Amino acid sequence: MIWKRTYEGTYSDYAYSIQQTTDGGFILAGETTSYGAGVNDVLVIKLNSSGNITWQNAYDN
Repeated sequence: MIWKRTYEGTYSDYAYSIQQTTDGGFILAGETTSYGAGVNDVLVIKLNSSGNITWQNAYDN
């Protein structure tokens, strides 16, 4: 294990896929009711190599 983090929103958030990026970070894809319109929107989070959030976006489902 490289590191362990918990990322929490106000409501329900789920990560379904994670891939390592060429810069040594990670990109996660999942769904959220905490951001965006709040109805199972698509959530994409970019993490740096230490697991800190670089950016995140929610897209209306």
